[in-house]
Amino acid sequence: MTLSEMWRKAGVTENFLFCGLLGVALILAGCATTPEGMTSPVGTNPNPDHGTLNGSAAQSGLAAAQRMIRAGDYSLAIPRLMHIISKHPKSAAGVEARYFLGLTYYHLGGYRDALDHFTEYLALAPEGKYAGITREYVAKLTDEVSQRYRTQEQLQARIVEVVALARLEPEVLAHQLELADLYWKTSQYDKAGEIYGELLRHWPQLETDSTIRRRMERNPDGTYTVLTPAEVERRYAETEPLVIYNTHSFRSGSGQGTQYYPRQGIRYRTPDQYHVTGQVLNRGSDTLNDVQVMVTIYGFGSMIYDTQVFRIGRMRPGDKRAFSVRFSDFDSIENITRYECVATFER
Repeated sequence: MTLSEMWRKAGVTENFLFCGLLGVALILAGCATTPEGMTSPVGTNPNPDHGTLNGSAAQSGLAAAQRMIRAGDYSLAIPRLMHIISKHPKSAAGVEARYFLGLTYYHLGGYRDALDHFTEYLALAPEGKYAGITREYVAKLTDEVSQRYRTQEQLQARIVEVVALARLEPEVLAHQLELADLYWKTSQYDKAGEIYGELLRHWPQLETDSTIRRRMERNPDGTYTVLTPAEVERRYAETEPLVIYNTHSFRSGSGQGTQYYPRQGIRYRTPDQYHVTGQVLNRGSDTLNDVQVMVTIYGFGSMIYDTQVFRIGRMRPGDKRAFSVRFSDFDSIENITRYECVATFER
């Protein structure tokens, strides 16, 4: 008995199931309010991404980033959003990730980066569901950026000035803080970290400063780690070391026709099969055990047809492995709308 026949026997129609799932998704959608009083929706997108075959994975990642934003974990949300954009740039989740990345940078005080991502979102989705509030942010930040930010030449010139001031008045905390900030804005993270570390040794209470807290982390032995963009990205890779890429799908089988075997004098219809292939990379620094890839195929209304598990086993750092699964448990191969690949492991 097919899944569709089981539904009909139970008195459940596809429309009823679709409406029920959509209703649940809409109920789960939420919103958050920014410090400036502008309301910015932060919720689960109830519309599945049919633009890319692996759109569900992008939507799941976007939902996780939204939860981080609601919890105030902005630094953790940034690499996740960037990963979505790099892997699914033209999907619905990839486009919306630009808006949330702008929102994240706005909360962190990175107004220039926020403006860039908001502008990119508007270019891709001028009528998108976040277009209205994004235009408000763009209008506000355009003036803010023009007044606050300087060119690299201006920043370097200011560094020279502040270095001279710090030598004349080494006891003035404001000079040291400004110099560290200038070094950070010009990507001289080591110099900025040295200043922040020295300041924290003399004034431990500076750990509560929001800017320093985002840039420096105190280790158990009392030393500090500079949270450069590269370090943040490295930590994200260690948290989620497995990357699935080069995913493809194809169909096999006789389709609408049959195959004829003249020697046997019979016609045989080969069953339709749906295949999903791809590769997995261990980008972390640890050896991973019991690596598996779970592939799920979906029909209309996010109906799950089947899930297959491809077992890879052990993967050392930098290892790449290919996977391939095939499905035949569906009512019609034409009703398969998308697939999702999820990798799991044990350390």
